[in-house]
Amino acid sequence: EKLDPLAADVATSRALAPLGKLLEFAERHLLSTGKCLYPKGRRWAEELTEARKDWTLTLETHVSRSDPEGMILEIKDLVRRHDD
Repeated sequence: EKLDPLAADVATSRALAPLGKLLEFAERHLLSTGKCLYPKGRRWAEELTEARKDWTLTLETHVSRSDPEGMILEIKDLVRRHDD
């Protein structure tokens, strides 16, 4: 949370926080061409719906090999929504 921006190509984490919070963490560290790879469990779709209230993003999903109900979320083009 307090690191200087890293200009990262990829951000990832496991079992750290809901998706919306992960996107907040990633926003300051990702290059504009960067992507996030987040393993998520069975509630991934609910987390995504909630996160999309505050973020626009491009999503590709990948079936998890370790959790039959989970997905790996590959997120690109991350932009925070601003209420006007």
